[in-house]
Amino acid sequence: MRQPGKKRNKSSTNDIHIDGYNSDSSTFKLKEISEHDRVFVTKGPYRYKIKNQNFTDDGTQSWLWRPHVVTLLTATVGILVYMALRFDDDNSDINAKRGVAVACGVFLIQAATQFNDGPFVRPHPVVWRLILGASVLYEMALIFLLFQKPEDGRQALQFLDPALGKKLPEQTYADDCRIYVEDHPSGDPYHNLFKKLDRFVVAHFVGWLVKALAFRNIKILLVCSLAFELFEYMLEFQLPNFGECWWDHWILDFVICNGGGILVGLLLCRYLSMKEYRWRGIHTIPTARGKIMRAISQFSPYAWSNFYWGPYKDLKHWLVTLFAIWMMLCSDLNAFYLKTTLWIPANHSLNVYRLLFAGSAAPVAVAELNAYINDPECTKMGQQVSIVTLILVTEALIAYKYGEDIPPLAEADPLWLCVAGIVSAIVIIITIRYAIKEISPIHRKTSEKKLKVIL
Repeated sequence: MRQPGKKRNKSSTNDIHIDGYNSDSSTFKLKEISEHDRVFVTKGPYRYKIKNQNFTDDGTQSWLWRPHVVTLLTATVGILVYMALRFDDDNSDINAKRGVAVACGVFLIQAATQFNDGPFVRPHPVVWRLILGASVLYEMALIFLLFQKPEDGRQALQFLDPALGKKLPEQTYADDCRIYVEDHPSGDPYHNLFKKLDRFVVAHFVGWLVKALAFRNIKILLVCSLAFELFEYMLEFQLPNFGECWWDHWILDFVICNGGGILVGLLLCRYLSMKEYRWRGIHTIPTARGKIMRAISQFSPYAWSNFYWGPYKDLKHWLVTLFAIWMMLCSDLNAFYLKTTLWIPANHSLNVYRLLFAGSAAPVAVAELNAYINDPECTKMGQQVSIVTLILVTEALIAYKYGEDIPPLAEADPLWLCVAGIVSAIVIIITIRYAIKEISPIHRKTSEKKLKVIL
């Protein structure tokens, strides 16, 4: 336990600040953690809170964890010189694609070496810097599309795939909602059910599992799960793709895919929070089997802590929780609107790449958001939160600008508009209540008295 008035020890090797560090030993260890002790692993300007008592790190750093800026700079310059002198094609399209690819590659190398570290350190901080760099590149591409005419923007996507740029036929999944059809033309009476069990069901399940690992809060997950199903009902007049049978909405999607993914994800969170984390340098392990297991475990979390959101604690927690819910719902809705307005088929690889990007960037953004409301030393939102917010807003603007064939929201079912208005009014009232409570002099005096009593 850290004694009162004693400064926290710091490690110059791993930049790890941790209570219970023995200056005579090279081992970092957590001991007898109480509610008032805070333990942080610091990488860059953001802190990731650890509440796991079964955690040690001997502080060993391998060659891969040292900066290699000069090496990478030399290699990058050499590759640029070689490609500039060696490759000169007469085909303008090939030159354009090569130029864009090399420009993106150089930017990602710069991001890997110069961007700040985020809250995650496994398998290596450079991985999360590359994800941040890819986020910036994606946002730049979205901004380019935003300032094009819809027809020109869709044609620009043919630069990536010549098969794009063609209007997609409207498709609904609610044409025949019978589960059992005895005389079905296919010969299978359960054809309507089994045709829904495709690879998208697996992707749906995995997506909610990743969301559970990112948000680590069952209430937020259930609110988003229910809200999205209601959005599908409300927005079906805009996107026929949202049209589904009742059993597809509530049994296959809400219960099996959403609920199953949330359940498995939260069980995995529970396991990771109870797991022991004993980190040693791979060169200090004597056996070959131990070295192999240590290399594999590099792709597991460095440590694990469940997130505390506390939306009813104060105005800041309430607004950040609402913002996190908005991020999840906006990301899901944008996926459907973008593929409709940009004429991208559902099975196209661009949709897969966007989902993989969202699954990689979202956990970092959520961790930074949670640190922003719980870490007293974190005074600003993280870099990944900022770029993800810009991406979501830009995607929504593209969907609005390119959706010339989509009916306006005013044509929605009046019942759903009333429901949306009531929910929005409730949220606004709660927000105003917290804001008044926050600035009320009586509340401030009461808080000061409570603080004096505690001290």
